[in-house]
Amino acid sequence: MNLSVNDHPPDYVSGIDGLRGLAVLSVLVYHFDQRMLPGGFIGVDIFFVISGYVISKSLAANGSKTLSSFLLGFYRRRLLRILPALAICLMATVLVSSLFVPESWLSEANDTTGAYAFWGLSNFALISDLDGYFSERIAFNPFVHTWSLAVEEQFYLLFPLLLFFALKPSNWLPTGWPNASTLFLSLTLLSLADAAYTTSTDQPRAFYLLGSRFWELSVGAILYAAHYRDVFASRTKRRRRLVDAIGTSLLVLAFACADEQRFPFPWAIAPVLGTALLVDGLVAPVAGGSIVSSVLQGRLAGYVGKISYSLYLWHWPVLTLFRWTAGLASFGPILVSFAAMVILSTASYHFVELPVRNSVFLREMAPARAIALCLLALSLTFLAGKQVWSRPWRFNQSVTYQNSDWRVWRLATEAKEPPMPGRDFSQRNLFVVGDSHAGAYTLMADIASEHLGSHRHTLPLAGCPVVSLLQPSDSSQTCSRFVAEAMNLIETTATKGDVVFFASLRANRLGSMSRSYSDAEIERDWDSPAAQAARGRALEEADAIARRMEQLGLRVLIDAPKPVFRAPPFRCADWFNRMNPICAPGFTISRKFLERRRGPILESLRRLREVHPRVEIWDPFPLLCGETECSAFSGNRPLFFDGDHLSGYGNRVLAPSFEAVLLKLFESRD
Repeated sequence: MNLSVNDHPPDYVSGIDGLRGLAVLSVLVYHFDQRMLPGGFIGVDIFFVISGYVISKSLAANGSKTLSSFLLGFYRRRLLRILPALAICLMATVLVSSLFVPESWLSEANDTTGAYAFWGLSNFALISDLDGYFSERIAFNPFVHTWSLAVEEQFYLLFPLLLFFALKPSNWLPTGWPNASTLFLSLTLLSLADAAYTTSTDQPRAFYLLGSRFWELSVGAILYAAHYRDVFASRTKRRRRLVDAIGTSLLVLAFACADEQRFPFPWAIAPVLGTALLVDGLVAPVAGGSIVSSVLQGRLAGYVGKISYSLYLWHWPVLTLFRWTAGLASFGPILVSFAAMVILSTASYHFVELPVRNSVFLREMAPARAIALCLLALSLTFLAGKQVWSRPWRFNQSVTYQNSDWRVWRLATEAKEPPMPGRDFSQRNLFVVGDSHAGAYTLMADIASEHLGSHRHTLPLAGCPVVSLLQPSDSSQTCSRFVAEAMNLIETTATKGDVVFFASLRANRLGSMSRSYSDAEIERDWDSPAAQAARGRALEEADAIARRMEQLGLRVLIDAPKPVFRAPPFRCADWFNRMNPICAPGFTISRKFLERRRGPILESLRRLREVHPRVEIWDPFPLLCGETECSAFSGNRPLFFDGDHLSGYGNRVLAPSFEAVLLKLFESRD
């Protein structure tokens, strides 16, 4: 990777902008509908290779400077190139999402991702929130796309230093040290090895973090170094057509066949090598490339490439907002959303990117001062966004924020329930344990505990069922640790006569927060041999936990299956989202249909009760359903927040029944 500082980088290559245009359009098509281009997400990998190549070119042109001027000049150029458009896009996204995105599990990670995105760390936020790129709620987080910018920004912290020492190895490195080129190549190989290992052990981490992506950017840098040394440069028409053909074939293969679960290794190899080959052909000093290279060198492709950064910034927030509101299932919203992307991205390019890039004032400003100015502007923008995040109730237009019927917890200003006269259960504890459905009973458990004067301990973890009877507890490290800690807390805190309420999803869902399930999916989840076997294992697990609680002298309370619905009410409760296709299945369902589906779980509960007489079954179903159908609403008031979790109003409807059962268990002396 040793470069000669006396060489001059080649002139602007329009085809590289065309390749950027191809990359951003592939990502855009994939994000509209991945069925149209299954491997469209590889556009990010194309960007990585191009970035490595172009950044190397920029740095090599300034390789004769001192280390401080070399680094300060680079970071000034990068910050002025990236930050203005990014900060404006992030702030606009913060404001719009704060207006129209309801608070829910589907949006739970949004604010954290957005806050980290200001500082080039959103990939770490996505890892900490356990959101893989192909998981359900990713499509509803308007800041997700910034993970790739974060990877590049983190690469920029290390790469310029390595390249500077590669340019001047003899003057800077101590005797006996490996030179910078050797170190860089070693890091590249280590990154590829990390991608291979981590993809199979922790795929989200492999997808998001620089350690597994460094090699992709470095391939572009290595290609540029090879061109400087006149190695691997296409000098003949025949060779150029050959590298064009191979590069195009590799990209087509990746677009059509890239496996999401085996990414970035090995499936990132094809687009990375394909991009490198196309770049090699595009910068070749001979004419006569392939049809593909001719298209990439065209004016339209070049213009799309020029606005590709702004188009990448804006396309995802626009798509996310439409998913939250009108949806993207028909031609009208698709057309409007595409037009919004084009308008916003071209405006960003012409009125933000170009003015900043061409500003004489900024070009003549000292690098350190320009960097400080950029960071100050970013900090002020971040603080403004933080003010919005910290006061969501002042901005959000959704009834889920404005109406207590939707909330399953009290605000600090809300009054508590008065204690029941003549009752004193101040020595009693109620433990509510389970998945997110345990958390969805928070208000109901609070009301009952306050009336009875007992202490309430809620221990929920989304996606980790305990005594669900539908399926065994998740065996993942996170869930196993949660179950162990919950059981340990109960064993060390509870006293004889306390109640442990195991609350979990006990009916197969009919839909998620993002879509309704097909009849085939519903039937498979309910009556397949695998589903029956899972229920059998779950009953064995419930038996063991009930026995463990009995040995402590505790009473066990389990809720029978509640109704489930095909559409999530919270996504259809506002004027700006009622037309969303997710609402089409409606909010009523046949009681007879649900009763039939409850049968296997009710049978498991009956068998558990026979073996463990200290186990009590509480059935909220009759209170939530009419004689012939179940509805997610009681009049205009929501009984359910989404397709299976209770709302605040639903909690209040069930509170008297739950309190009566809890009172019975507290007073029981057996």
